[in-house]
Amino acid sequence: MMKLAVVILAGAADRRSGPDANQTPLSTSRLPTIAELATIGRVGGVRTVPPGLPVTHEHALISLFGQAPGAGPFAAGPLLALALKIRLEPDEIAFRCDLVNLYGGTVVDPGAGRIGGQEAETLLKALQAALDTEETRFVLGRRWRNLLVVRGGQVGDIRTNAPATFMGEPIAANAPSGPGAEVISRLMERAGNVLEEHEINQVRVDLGENPANGIWIWGGGRPGALPFPFEGKAAAVGRHPSFLGLAHAAGIGVREVPEEAGLSVLKDKAFTALRSQDLVIVHLDGGLAASRQGDRAGKAQFLAKADREVLAPLSKKLIAGEQGRLLVVASHVSDSDSRRDVEGLVPFVLAGAGTAHYGQAAFSEEGAENAELKVEHGHELLEYALRD
Repeated sequence: MMKLAVVILAGAADRRSGPDANQTPLSTSRLPTIAELATIGRVGGVRTVPPGLPVTHEHALISLFGQAPGAGPFAAGPLLALALKIRLEPDEIAFRCDLVNLYGGTVVDPGAGRIGGQEAETLLKALQAALDTEETRFVLGRRWRNLLVVRGGQVGDIRTNAPATFMGEPIAANAPSGPGAEVISRLMERAGNVLEEHEINQVRVDLGENPANGIWIWGGGRPGALPFPFEGKAAAVGRHPSFLGLAHAAGIGVREVPEEAGLSVLKDKAFTALRSQDLVIVHLDGGLAASRQGDRAGKAQFLAKADREVLAPLSKKLIAGEQGRLLVVASHVSDSDSRRDVEGLVPFVLAGAGTAHYGQAAFSEEGAENAELKVEHGHELLEYALRD
């Protein structure tokens, strides 16, 4: 069977900005491997989040795993529970519980300055000691991404918003709503009282860092199985919890990369997986992390490094070595000026065995919009890449 590597550049697409109001990190970065793939393969645009759904990283990932996105089993909470291998009771619901920085009635920083693991663990233990009950419990996750588990089905129909969709807007207009919302809202208010005066946050303020002075609860549901449109051997390589959770839901092998590991470790794990697997999905989250921090220059630097350290060796192995195909796709548009996820087509390029060159578009936001080749339903892209 032909081998396929899929490289997801999380949040790589951006809104145009800069001196000529037409620049993005993708258009200004030096990406020779992607440029070469574009000259020999098929370049197009894909809509990874259907109209009408909030643009989130999770919705985009579900599409790229070959399933039309929605809510429920594949919301951010149950995906994190899957990544952490947390067992839920039949009447329990898992929510993402993120440590955030709040100011002036808005979410200023949805990751509280990407707070470190030890600090996050200490703050979560303080929340557990003060607020855990028989009906609600906090579960330590990965740095600012943690879990709230609610028992009793009292919040089954609650509606929540991801913080990356409304940064800078009033919290009141984006607060949880629906049956059970008062349980979540009351818990967020009480958590703020615990965190505001914690010594860790006092030190962070003194150091000029964003304090984790609140929590944001969102993305509730129960884990479920993800139908996966591939019958061969498959593996997922990455470190983002939502990505790892989806891999678990899809029943494919998970090769987790430590949080602090560099791209060389990720590349090595991808190469190891390709020896025994027919399909390997690689997730690179550095571009998304830079967007969340409003760091356009850092985003461009990460994309150039990913091109050099991950895509170049994969291209040499799969395409120059005539072993298979390589699909590179930006997951969604993450605006590094507003630090929010926004709607838009994103670029992809597919090259390798049996993929004759098609189209003259560049691998950029403008290229995705103007490309002759369009995949309007993002969940069809994986099947397209696998098609003979």
